[in-house]
Amino acid sequence: MITEPLYRQDEIVRMCTGKSVLHLGFILHDQWRERLAEGNWLHSQILAVAKSVVGIDYLESEVEAIRATVGCECHTGDVMRLGDIGLNDKFDVIVCGELIEHVESARDLLDGIKWLCHERTDVIITTPNPWDRKWAAYMKAGKLETEWANPEHVAWYSMMTLTKLLERCGYKIVRAEHYFENSQELDASLTGIGRRYWLLKRLARRIVTRPQCQPGLFFVTRPKASDPQVEI
Repeated sequence: MITEPLYRQDEIVRMCTGKSVLHLGFILHDQWRERLAEGNWLHSQILAVAKSVVGIDYLESEVEAIRATVGCECHTGDVMRLGDIGLNDKFDVIVCGELIEHVESARDLLDGIKWLCHERTDVIITTPNPWDRKWAAYMKAGKLETEWANPEHVAWYSMMTLTKLLERCGYKIVRAEHYFENSQELDASLTGIGRRYWLLKRLARRIVTRPQCQPGLFFVTRPKASDPQVEI
């Protein structure tokens, strides 16, 4: 049986529609200009559907460039020290996508997020899956992590370990799934035979790939209402 796949970026945009959103680590390094031009930069997609959006990233020059060119509210800051940024709002959705594997202290990040939550805030956390079939194939071929892993990553989280971390940090799990790809939309340059080939290739991967071996984890969590940091 082929289950309906979860597309990470599409689902985040859906969940942010009509909501007040805090987007942590929103820039996507130096790829944001290219993604913005192509129409598939996640932050711009959220801006198009959300009621309000605030972005936080540590790349000061890029934050200034985005503020000047895109005209959105964004701030330079360390996600492990969110209290230093001076935000006073409570958000409906906090997006922490492909970020937790970059930080030295996940607890500092998760504790800081709580101050920006009300009792119904959805905190979206996504991260690469260490059991992705692609990574497994590289390891079987004798390729070490230094050859293919992101050099800025300091941690891997599995479904079990991320669940344990969130629970120990005072969060309850609303959803915990694996995501299949970033988006269901194909590259606009794919037409004709090339497009049909890619669709068949995608279908084949859906058939042969078990959910636990898909590229990433998609969690929706909420701080426990009993936490004094959460506004009720």
